[in-house]
Amino acid sequence: KGLWQGALALLADMTDCGLKPDVISFDTAMSACDKAEQWQQAVELLLKLREASLKEDAVTCSTLVSACVKGEEWALALWFIAHMQNIERDVFVYTGAMSAYEKSNDHWHGALLVFDHLMCSFLEVDLVARNAIISACTEAWQI
Repeated sequence: KGLWQGALALLADMTDCGLKPDVISFDTAMSACDKAEQWQQAVELLLKLREASLKEDAVTCSTLVSACVKGEEWALALWFIAHMQNIERDVFVYTGAMSAYEKSNDHWHGALLVFDHLMCSFLEVDLVARNAIISACTEAWQI
């Protein structure tokens, strides 16, 4: 979990050496922050990515959503999903959204809407996505 600081330092070193980090560089550092449950750092990297005039991609989106969900920042995760423009969403983005709805107290209906969008997207719905929608609805539908 402590490798996220090294990833951030490496990204800073690239800039200090006159190298221009690309989206993959930011995504990799953001992934390290996600794994270490450092959602604030992941959000900061998104801001730095945009300051560098780079465009986020599906990996950026899914990693950021995952970091926010792990940090229990469900509303922020959903906000990012709603405001990501011109990004082709992958199954990981949809799964992250369903997980965010699951954790955000009685918003199972939002998870169902996300699942509906996923089904209409012609993406392959994997086991993780199926489990996410089941988990989102299970608590609300318990009698």
